[in-house]
Order: sequence, then C-alpha cells, then structure tokens
Amino acid sequence: DFFIANSEAVSRRIQRYYDKDSDVIHRPVDIDAFSISDAQKKYYLIGGRLVSYKRYDLVVQAFSKLGIPLKIFGNGPAERKLKRMAGPNIEFLGRVSNEERSRLFAEAIAFLHPHEEDFGITAIESMSAGRPVIAYRKGGAIETVIDGKTGIFFDQQTWEDIADTVLHFDEYTFD
Repeated sequence: DFFIANSEAVSRRIQRYYDKDSDVIHRPVDIDAFSISDAQKKYYLIGGRLVSYKRYDLVVQAFSKLGIPLKIFGNGPAERKLKRMAGPNIEFLGRVSNEERSRLFAEAIAFLHPHEEDFGITAIESMSAGRPVIAYRKGGAIETVIDGKTGIFFDQQTWEDIADTVLHFDEYTFD
C-alpha cells in the first residue's frame, strides 16, 4: 500500500497524521483552455465554489472598502452573505460558461486566492491566462505561485492585509 497526494501540502499532512511517505501527483488542469488577452484590464477576479472556508468574505470586505472593481464567478452557500456585504463595485456573475471563465481570467488585473487550498486549480487557470495571482501564503499556492514572477503573497488572512496587498500591487511588474 502507498499514499498519493495532490500537492506537497497534502503530502506533509499525510506524513504528520499517518507517519507515511507519499508520492505527489498534481491534478491535471486544462491550461490550453486559457489564452492571454491584450484587452485593457479593469477588474480583479475571484471565483469558484462560494463556500465560507474559501474566505471570499475577506476579499469582498476589502474591495467594498477600497471601491475597486471586483468580479465574482460561481455560486454556493455563501453567496447570499457575500452579496449582503458587497459594495456597488462588486459584480456577481453566477455560474459562467467555460469560454466566459477563460475570458474573465484573461481580462482581469489579477486573480485573488485568499484561502489555504490543497492545490488550487483556479490559481493555475489564472496563470495560464497570463494573469498574476494574489494568494494567501499557505497550502498549494506556495507550490504553484512564484512570488514576484507569477503573483504575490499576503501573509495574514485578514481583509486589511488583502486590501494593503491590492493597494501596493503593480500589475505592470508581471510579464
């Protein structure tokens, strides 16, 4: 018997809880479904399954205070709460087609990844569209986002740290 993990973060968890080694096999991501766009970037993006552990509430709170455009794709049990918190600069798109999702990534200033995820497919999708990721420095993001090259990290999972990171984010430093 042996263990297989989808990231180094999960591999470490297997080691800690089961005292067993594991091989890492990353989840496949259809990176060919995404392309780079020359369109002017006008908004930040978050999305996926809207559930509380993903901490989209922190992003909504930060962007509501900043007044910077944010688009959110996806749906889920946290959607109603997020909509109540959201300022007029935040647009909820609901479930979107694969083509629309690809366009959203390609035309975003950056994608926000505010939670600890085992791997983080949406961050990979953003980078596949040539857009940087602003990620919480935990979990799978530290394996996939290259600080200063494909994105940047924030260290405190608070709306204040997210807002500060966005305010100091310079999209033009990413190629």
